[in-house]
Amino acid sequence: MSDALAHAAELETRGFTVLPAAYSLAWVETLRSALEAEYDRAGRPPLVAKGHLVDTGTDMAATAAGYAVRQILDVRPELAPILLDEKLVAVLRAALGEDMQLELAGGLLSDASRPFFKWHNHIGGIDDHKWEKRSDYPRSGLPQRVLVLVYLQPLSSALGSLLVLPRRADDPVEAPGALESHHWAGEEIVEGPAGTAVLIEQATWHAALPQTAEGLRMFVGFYFASSSAPPGPGTDEALRALHTDVPLLRSVLPAKSS
Repeated sequence: MSDALAHAAELETRGFTVLPAAYSLAWVETLRSALEAEYDRAGRPPLVAKGHLVDTGTDMAATAAGYAVRQILDVRPELAPILLDEKLVAVLRAALGEDMQLELAGGLLSDASRPFFKWHNHIGGIDDHKWEKRSDYPRSGLPQRVLVLVYLQPLSSALGSLLVLPRRADDPVEAPGALESHHWAGEEIVEGPAGTAVLIEQATWHAALPQTAEGLRMFVGFYFASSSAPPGPGTDEALRALHTDVPLLRSVLPAKSS
């Protein structure tokens, strides 16, 4: 529990925290195989869209970030027993409260065709871009929503390092520079072995450098929210209807709609 509290404190005081090799290499290979199989099922289309989102009308879509496998538990239900890790969930509960909930679980594939992925945050959840057009960013003072990225290969310069700008939960949210700039003063470069989990508080700015090596870059992503967080537009409502006998997963599912 002391480790969970330390990571939760980092989310509040620095806006992110890193769990190196939180998942095993066997888990990494299982998830890579699942995501690549879904990409094959789609016919291996272009991975990156010029616009923010090109919806294919299925559970997958090309985005500016890469090819998204949305609702991973819907298309790959066999992953339910292994998708979440107890230590990871302990950190999230320490940061967001015992009654925090899973909002979204998916995966993303990209390659060297993806350019610099500009600075952004996730206030309100995935794909809520209304705040980019406003100056009155909301400030909660405490973490309310956390994005989790679990990398399915080393997180390195060759495969596109993650950039994060540390911030306290009560710091101003406004961007300190141009969103298209490859570097901001005070940024930190995050790298780690395959299976590394990076937890990012929703208001923390982050970006990704271009990949130079060949091959697919993949991660599994989760959004978790506290009970006090306003609902996000990207919440996966299918999770409310998910039936599972996996205790850890069941404990974080959102309540069923009445």
